[in-house]
Amino acid sequence: MPLVWRPTLSLLIGTIGVTVFSLFLICMLIAAMKFHEFGWTWRACSEDLKMASLCGVHVDQTLAITFVIASLYASAAGSLIALLYGSVSFTMGQMIGLKTLFIAVIGGLTSFAGAVLGAFLLGLLRDCLPGRSRFLGSTADPNFETGRVF
Repeated sequence: MPLVWRPTLSLLIGTIGVTVFSLFLICMLIAAMKFHEFGWTWRACSEDLKMASLCGVHVDQTLAITFVIASLYASAAGSLIALLYGSVSFTMGQMIGLKTLFIAVIGGLTSFAGAVLGAFLLGLLRDCLPGRSRFLGSTADPNFETGRVF
């Protein structure tokens, strides 16, 4: 008899908690980029570094802060994935990288809102495929999403 994954209440609450915290982080980043002075300088640097420096933007400081924010968000994503899956291995990044490539192609590289929409589209596509529902019990091959979705 094949093993059927049955969710428990604590796992469902954990999944909802990870989702809510992820949405909170996304909203914080959008608000910071839209309303904070750093968001303005970051957008100016993303358009043209030389022109931004001519306009008085500290380009080196903006790029350094960008790397710090990206590192913080990467560590938050790694922590949330570890909480969601329950373990961490060095090969976990391969599937996440493929999913990120799919999101970038669907959502676009220049649009943050498009990237978020692409991520939700990938999540819906993954959960709505036949035999892939995590909450109804799945007997499908766990390696299904490796290449056949693409």
